[in-house]
Amino acid sequence: MSQDSVITSNPWVRLMTGMLTRCTAENKDGLGNEILKICRSLYNTKQMLPAEAVKELCSLLLSQSLLLPALKLLLESRDERLHAVALEHIAAVGQVNDSNCDPELLSLLLDAGLLAKCVSTAFYPHVVRHLLASPRRGPWDAEALAGHLRDAGHVAEAGSLLLAVRGTHRALRTFSAALSAGRHWL
Repeated sequence: MSQDSVITSNPWVRLMTGMLTRCTAENKDGLGNEILKICRSLYNTKQMLPAEAVKELCSLLLSQSLLLPALKLLLESRDERLHAVALEHIAAVGQVNDSNCDPELLSLLLDAGLLAKCVSTAFYPHVVRHLLASPRRGPWDAEALAGHLRDAGHVAEAGSLLLAVRGTHRALRTFSAALSAGRHWL
């Protein structure tokens, strides 16, 4: 059975495709969230959608200008190919606003370990602010994230993150201080 027939034979994919192709402009935002809820309800069940089906649904969401639910769906997957697709769309965003970013998306980026891959995007400062403001420190170890940044060649960003996490005053967070911190603490 080919991938296309797996996608088109899945009743959930057919249902959500029908919903997306028939939606009206007024219902668009709510529909994106409904699609996300349906997909989430299928996690850890025998009905869980395969990666190709998720990719197809995200393409449909994007064709309806529903970037935020599409990104969430891509990032919730454990599939690195879907993460790569999400990063392509994130890189294409010029300005971050409420229609393409929320705290849940920022958490998903951190959960997926994609901080270092977001450095060159408009999302990076938002992800860092979210990390610093979040009481949820356990899974998001700032030192480990700084290590990933350094390993990816972003020494200044790694040092800057460590300075911010350790409570260094903003006036003292210079480029050279960030580089020094990155070398010293990592």
